[in-house]
Amino acid sequence: MREGFIEDAEKWFDFLKMRNLTVHTYEESEADKVISIFPSVSAEIKEFLSRIGVKDAFH
Repeated sequence: MREGFIEDAEKWFDFLKMRNLTVHTYEESEADKVISIFPSVSAEIKEFLSRIGVKDAFH
């Protein structure tokens, strides 16, 4: 992105798509897909917060 806060915008769009799945489905397989990306989402959020100068956001 132009400001440099987000290195891979496509990854964030994928996160958004997965989030939207949780609103419209009750299928276990879909829930498993969403849950499987939690570690990646968490890492990206931590990196983003670090880039914008937020410290200790998860404490």
